[in-house]
Amino acid sequence: MALTPSVNAVNPPLGKSFAYDEQYPDPQVTSLVVGPIGTAQADVGASKQAVAISGGIAGKQVRSLVITPLTAATSGDMFSLTLYSYAAQAFGTATATAVTVGNGTTLGTGINKVQLCILTSVNGTATFTNGGVSGTQFVGFGTQVAYNPTFIPLVGGTCTVIVTAPAGTNTQGNYVFPSGPSGGLTLNPGDTLVIAKGTDTLSQYLVDVEWTFSPGGSFSR
Repeated sequence: MALTPSVNAVNPPLGKSFAYDEQYPDPQVTSLVVGPIGTAQADVGASKQAVAISGGIAGKQVRSLVITPLTAATSGDMFSLTLYSYAAQAFGTATATAVTVGNGTTLGTGINKVQLCILTSVNGTATFTNGGVSGTQFVGFGTQVAYNPTFIPLVGGTCTVIVTAPAGTNTQGNYVFPSGPSGGLTLNPGDTLVIAKGTDTLSQYLVDVEWTFSPGGSFSR
């Protein structure tokens, strides 16, 4: 007697889980321009000194930056990376507890400010040394010609981190950013990463921010 195939033999149950795809999507890139922006945006001043990327709703892992001069760079110009967050911070000895978030009627107790002092060479290597507090000047920045990009990897990179919180300021030198799905710089939901340039009013830069959604974060397909 012929055997009747089971339903599962014809239509086996789906065994693949999409959890990995949901948690670790392909890297995304946000492109921003910092520098003089002309009269069309005169309401924000003659020189757009800073741009920002938000942690959004799900959180992000910022994994690298690519900075491309759109004009010949001016000697002494610099970049600074500053994270503003209400969440607790832990960069070795540079730590801060979570702070109270304000609302429309009640002020919060402050915000955690994390300065990332990264200095990298213009040849795109992944070697970091400690930069200054107010900015991170490129080696040989005055010779950086137009459209010559500088790649700054955060995953596995080393830098000095300065955390300023309502309770005080502390510093961690030679902090090494983690690797893996949670590698790079973590932007919690509601965090803001500000990418600022120096006071030069001539040079203009394209900043490509590579990031992934934080592990466990949700997003729309």
